[in-house]
Amino acid sequence: MIVTIDAREYTVTRPVTGEKYGATEALLWRIARAARKGGHHVNVVANEPEEHFIEGIFWWTPRAFPRKCDVLIACEKLDAIREFTFKTLFAPLNKIDPILADNEGQVDAFVCLSKNHSEVLRSLNPSIHETQCVVIEPGVDAVEQAQKVHNRLIWCNSPDRGLIHIARMWPSLLEKVPDASIVVTYNFARYLKNLLYVADNQATEAMEILEWAAANPESVHIKDGLTDEQVREEQLAAEVYAYPCDPPHAGSMVHCFAAMEAAAAGCAVVLSGVDGLPEVFADVAEYVNDPTDHEAWAEYLAALLTDEERKAALSARSREWASARPWSKHTEGWEALIASAQYEKAVA
Repeated sequence: MIVTIDAREYTVTRPVTGEKYGATEALLWRIARAARKGGHHVNVVANEPEEHFIEGIFWWTPRAFPRKCDVLIACEKLDAIREFTFKTLFAPLNKIDPILADNEGQVDAFVCLSKNHSEVLRSLNPSIHETQCVVIEPGVDAVEQAQKVHNRLIWCNSPDRGLIHIARMWPSLLEKVPDASIVVTYNFARYLKNLLYVADNQATEAMEILEWAAANPESVHIKDGLTDEQVREEQLAAEVYAYPCDPPHAGSMVHCFAAMEAAAAGCAVVLSGVDGLPEVFADVAEYVNDPTDHEAWAEYLAALLTDEERKAALSARSREWASARPWSKHTEGWEALIASAQYEKAVA
């Protein structure tokens, strides 16, 4: 079959085959590879400057691309499906507010990241029926165990999801654990540049985070422009993934790829219990529910960092949990979904 993935919503201003920005691009690659592994001809419509052929997958520019396919996979938006001729339509979602354009009735399956994702999607869009929602969870790569840096924390998410709370709890945490340190692997310089001419709370908090890092050069390490492998090395070096998640939009935290990666790297995972995180990480994470209760977070993290046996136990639990969620399960889910379309059309 011919499978076409319309990924233009993910790549409005950049080519997806260039610099990686985050988990969205990684997930797109996984979907494309899963379709290719199923033996299908795969086209990806993105913001490429010219046509590419990479790993057996055709990558197209946003204006010049093939219009006819058997399966159309429309990422996050349905307003452009009129540009294609297709038999089956799947809509993989990372968000909770896709552009439906009154075309939701044509979708054979909305592919969600978790059960919570499916529930929030339908609560916001009652026109989507429960039978249209399929959950295919993301996976995580297994990694070799490495030497940890004593009392090292890591932040590998967008800063606007709660990094300000780490900054504000930091003085209290250092009082309790003087050798605590943290590495921020998200490209903070790029994030700050995007807010350069913005006058809102997000920009103000970004400047406060910058001042926090400058005031704590021995314990706060912002590392920009890291490759995937370098991020993985930092995750392997960290003992604790502390994520006082404070989502910019209520209901938007339906999953967290970075938490999965940190678990695979043997980090103890500490989260705020917001949105879908307790569902996804119920049996592996520790929780401090209020991300704005900075003293509660500082006390919890200090108790964890100073308890070597507990850190070791949580590290082992994280690795065991992650090992049961390989990317191969995600691939199998997408292979089966696409194959079901082929079977249904053949029977019809």
